Amino acid sequence: MKSAEGVKRAILRHYDKDPKNWYILSGRDRHGYHDLAVMHGTDLWLIKEQLINPYKSVGFAVKTFGREDQLESLNSYQYGVRPISRIQIEEMAETIQAGKSVHEVLSEIMRHRPISFRDIRGPAIVQGPILHADRPIDLLSERQRDLDLKLRLELEKLLMKKYRQTIVPYT
Repeated sequence: MKSAEGVKRAILRHYDKDPKNWYILSGRDRHGYHDLAVMHGTDLWLIKEQLINPYKSVGFAVKTFGREDQLESLNSYQYGVRPISRIQIEEMAETIQAGKSVHEVLSEIMRHRPISFRDIRGPAIVQGPILHADRPIDLLSERQRDLDLKLRLELEKLLMKKYRQTIVPYT
């Protein structure tokens, strides 16, 4: 079990080396903690965090293995960053000004393959998608739910020790 912050930095480095076939599922567990499941191939990172203040969160993460199709079955575009050209920005602005949905323009952008952060060229990017679900860990296997329990228990120990105010009401 490692710190969530360190694992997220490692995931970004890994993404930059190979930006294809990433999926991210986000949500809250029934205790209100933020869950993140990040999948690349069969690598699966489970991250559980608690927001301490608007600028800081604490948590833990584990790397495990999943089925390659585990999050692909959610029928979503792959997660990643995709560049947006000036023409596409103008199209989106015109579409919004006309009171229409930018769905078509965004769908066209999302059909392009994700690129690494170091390969970004152009004035802007689209980042995502990050899928949101109530209790996202419930969509994973029983073994991964056991890991989720261990993450929650470690997070609660840390919160009781260092950030008691986040779980014990003021009296």
